[in-house]
This record gives sequence, C-alpha cells and structure tokens, in this order.
Amino acid sequence: MTRVPVATCDTLLEQISAYLDGDLPEATCAAIEHHADTCPKCARVIDDFRQTTGLCRKAATTPLPAQVRQLAKARVKELLAKKSPPGGR
Repeated sequence: MTRVPVATCDTLLEQISAYLDGDLPEATCAAIEHHADTCPKCARVIDDFRQTTGLCRKAATTPLPAQVRQLAKARVKELLAKKSPPGGR
C-alpha cells in the first residue's frame, strides 16, 4: 500500500527549501500545498520565502559600486594578511 505524504507546520518548515527548489516528490509537494491552503501561517511562510528568494536573486545580479568593491578587496587582503604565517607569502 502506498503511503500518502501528510504535511504539518513542522514538516513544511523542515522541507520548505527543498519544496521551493522543486527537489521534493510530486506527492510531497501536493501535501505541502494542501496544508498551505488550510493553514494561513504556513501559506504566509511560503510566500515570504518566495519573495525573499526573489529579492536575493535580484540582488545577486546587481553590480556593487566600485567603492564598495575596493573596500571589500582591501578588507579581504587585510584578513588574509593576519592569517599568513610569519615570513610567509
């Protein structure tokens, strides 16, 4: 007999990343969607995660201003210099 997945608030939170990435079986996705249809809090969590993911993807394509890049490079060099062994590179 085939077991039908059932989603709860806890399982939804545990699997939300895989769900949004499309990495779950169809039956599990359907169970999550059914749960979200009946649980406003989980529906909001899914919506918020989708919006956050979209904003992160959009931000990742926006180039940093030159001054910010220069400051970041200088800070990385500073941190690397602190980790270099004495007399090292």
